[in-house]
Amino acid sequence: ERVLVIAPKATIPSVWNKNLSRLFPDDFDPDPDYQHDIRVIPHTDLGRHGGLTMERIEWLRARYDTIIIDEAHRSMSKTYTEFLEFYYDINPNFKLFGFTATPERLDRKPLLQLFEKITYTKTIYDLIKEGHLCNIVSYRIKTKQKIESTGKHEDFTFKNLSVLDNYS
Repeated sequence: ERVLVIAPKATIPSVWNKNLSRLFPDDFDPDPDYQHDIRVIPHTDLGRHGGLTMERIEWLRARYDTIIIDEAHRSMSKTYTEFLEFYYDINPNFKLFGFTATPERLDRKPLLQLFEKITYTKTIYDLIKEGHLCNIVSYRIKTKQKIESTGKHEDFTFKNLSVLDNYS
């Protein structure tokens, strides 16, 4: 199999290049000009300069029959879905795999719209029970300060939370 890995740029040198070089020395070289059976590209390349060109996608199609998406929860974004739909049109037999520690998206878009099935999963509870994570300990701090959600992803802004520095 010829494999294309799409990953966050920050993880490529320390995670992907390091481990693929060690595990598959005959099939992988981090040099982007070197043509091997395994290639890692940053996910930002999908949207750079108006996205991948038709020529570049044609080259990828001819070269790779398996795509792995690291941080697959991002794959429901417009950039990824457009790339994958286009790739499917020119290579309908490619295999798609996704890795994520965050299968629940804040926008509630299910990953099963893109991926056929989830083959492996671990919950936080499982990881705690198996000794990989410590028990959850939480504290509630009472304050008279009022903070409000920004409405975007039900999150709070740093500015809103900074009032807690001097809570009373």
